[in-house]
Amino acid sequence: MANDEELQQQLSLEAANPGELLQQLLAPPMTEAIDAAVYQLARLAVLTEESPNSKVTVLGRLALFLPLDIQLCRLVWLGCHFGCPAEAVVMAAACSTASPFANPSRLGFQDPDEFTQHLADTAAAWRFFDAGHFSEPGAMGNMGWPWVAYGGLFL
Repeated sequence: MANDEELQQQLSLEAANPGELLQQLLAPPMTEAIDAAVYQLARLAVLTEESPNSKVTVLGRLALFLPLDIQLCRLVWLGCHFGCPAEAVVMAAACSTASPFANPSRLGFQDPDEFTQHLADTAAAWRFFDAGHFSEPGAMGNMGWPWVAYGGLFL
């Protein structure tokens, strides 16, 4: 079995930048796609600058470990900075799922009255959890707190 140094040389993991490393894949991405990704990641503050030699920021390292998109990782990161990590995690988890407040489809109901009642129930649930703030993320967060209060157990 080869040692780490030999494997590193075989795989050329000492590439000068991630773009060079990606070019070694069996189906390498186009250079334009790599440049666009670096630009976008720099704009999102995941990379320190828009260049091939940029470094990964703290937010970028956090994003590697969370199964969330960058914006929700930023929410968790900022929640930690502002002293409310639990609230930020609940909000990020709630925002990463499909909305339970989505309006039902007319195609799913045979009876028009049943459809109308379901629409009214959905609107009433939204108003209850929204608490008058007109914020779907706020409503989703408010839905998550009872779950946290009961120990986060699945029923």
